[in-house]
Amino acid sequence: MIFISAGNLYTPGTVPYKIATKLSDNPVPWDVNEDQRNNGAVYSFMRFFDNKVMTTPKGYSRAAIKKLDEKYTKIADKINKTRKSYINKQTVIYVLSESFSDPTRVPGSHVTPDPMPNIRKIKNETTSGLMLSSGYGGGTANLEYQALTGMSLTNFLPTLTSPYVQLAASAKYLPNVSNYWSIKNAIHPYFPVTYDRSAVYKNMGFQKFYTLYSPKIKYTKRIGNSPYISDFSAYKNVLWVLKKHKKSQFIQMPTMQNHMSYNNWYKKYTFKISSTYNRSSWESGVVKTYVQGVSYTDNSTKWFIKKINKIKKPITIVWYGDHLPGIYDSEISNPNNMLSLHETDYFIYSNKASKTHNVKLTDNTSYTSPNYFQALLAEHTNSKVSPFLALMTELREQIPASSNALAKTGTAMWSPENNQGNIYLNSNGKQIKYSQLTSKQKSLLKDYKMIQYDITKGNHYVKNDGFMKVPSK
Repeated sequence: MIFISAGNLYTPGTVPYKIATKLSDNPVPWDVNEDQRNNGAVYSFMRFFDNKVMTTPKGYSRAAIKKLDEKYTKIADKINKTRKSYINKQTVIYVLSESFSDPTRVPGSHVTPDPMPNIRKIKNETTSGLMLSSGYGGGTANLEYQALTGMSLTNFLPTLTSPYVQLAASAKYLPNVSNYWSIKNAIHPYFPVTYDRSAVYKNMGFQKFYTLYSPKIKYTKRIGNSPYISDFSAYKNVLWVLKKHKKSQFIQMPTMQNHMSYNNWYKKYTFKISSTYNRSSWESGVVKTYVQGVSYTDNSTKWFIKKINKIKKPITIVWYGDHLPGIYDSEISNPNNMLSLHETDYFIYSNKASKTHNVKLTDNTSYTSPNYFQALLAEHTNSKVSPFLALMTELREQIPASSNALAKTGTAMWSPENNQGNIYLNSNGKQIKYSQLTSKQKSLLKDYKMIQYDITKGNHYVKNDGFMKVPSK
């Protein structure tokens, strides 16, 4: 009976939905173990049998999509009047820094000296801020999916726990940021099968995917006893791939150095760490190793930026941490710390050969979400936009950040009608409830959901109408 009805778990008005609502079922799609603890194994298990991805937005049709196309084409035309550059005329590198986030920002934590002075300096000099992550201790591919596609987990049903595995690997239509370039490659200093990346990257149009297997990355050194390839080696692999092509290109690279678990990997520890929380010996040990790894990333990133600056062609880097490491057990037990433990660091940096080398956007950039990186990249580089990026630009200005990962348990059933389960941040990082949003903000979210449905689950009306096409030269 469970299997028969599970497909209606998130369909309002059905018996499974009504029962789950009465039981205050509150999905935790980013963490199956926590989902089972909070809601029970049965409902957590049932989520895997509802593969709707998204509920069909009210009024969805070819005519509705055409209307949105016309609306955002006008906005794109207005934006493009003042934009002088074309995104495909420069090289862009996306760097997902595994588990990177400022350790000094963890509630109650004190670290001396500063473990990330170089990245902090970079952030102070270029477009940067904090990224609201949907993950904690995991969910890397979910952040990567949002950054590459511009789609948001807030629009999906809770049953879509892994867009890469459940959606992107077999999607018939998968527009993403790499589409703007004829040369696009990916690098991951680990195994290619993780999160089904091989299939996903191929479906996205990447020509080569360099990993520990064929085609192999060139640099594979580790630090101390760490089982993972260092960020220094990862950056050297990026420079190696860059040299293979003279034309502008796109490179995607998630790193591995700071991946869990942290087991006293390094020979030397140079930081004093304390906390107002009574951390266990295990917590203290893994935090010590993690902070030292952050320092290695900081130094490697400084070196990488210097190398990029010596290249005589325009290059822009979109750099972000995907989530905090799952090592702050004491801190996360306090509900008041949930937001802080879902904030990572990001920056967008253009090298000295770029016209936007000294650009530092400050308009609603203090907080962002990974789905906005394409729009931020276009604005930072003064590049012309597609109607889709015009929508994302408008939405980012109105709602700088959003996530599906901070809903309080035991409150109400997730609902596609009232966006229950999602949170929104204003430019000051203050949480806003959906009910507090303005009519314009709600209208933009409605338009966004309609477009995301068409792309991921609908009839792909936008595929051939130019909605996703960025002006090129």
